[in-house]
Amino acid sequence: KGEWIDLEPANFRGALGQTVAAGRWNFDGPIDFHLSLENGSLPELLDVSEIQNDTVQGDCKVVIDVGGTTDRVIADAQLSSEVISYQHHALGEMNLNAHLDGRELRMRGAVVAGLEGDMSLRMGDRWPMEFSLRAEQFQAAPLFGLSSDELPIALNGNVRVTGELLF
Repeated sequence: KGEWIDLEPANFRGALGQTVAAGRWNFDGPIDFHLSLENGSLPELLDVSEIQNDTVQGDCKVVIDVGGTTDRVIADAQLSSEVISYQHHALGEMNLNAHLDGRELRMRGAVVAGLEGDMSLRMGDRWPMEFSLRAEQFQAAPLFGLSSDELPIALNGNVRVTGELLF
């Protein structure tokens, strides 16, 4: 009891980019941490850099605020990228938000231009989840390595998946 970790603003530089972390974790109670990544590498973050170095391209910004207690962690995160490219074709902007409250995780936002996602997940024995994706004039051509002029397809519609994640 009465022990804690204080992290003065610390800078970490690596393949992912420049990460800054600061805060305090009191083992008896409150957690107060802040992490940020500016001009980060989206391929590194998504762990696709080893697959094909040029498949996914873009810089990203990540901001995570962690609070709550050791018994119930509460965190809010934002992931954004001004331009994401797939096989050298621009997909547009990404802006995702996540909220963790204990074992409940919720993510939502713009995956890329024209594609909105929403996911909820409960961490535990069976990992129940619900995922939905909504497309509104989503330009699918870049997924096939083509420009919109070469393959003028726009997707519209909704997909919903529910079930348990199996590990």
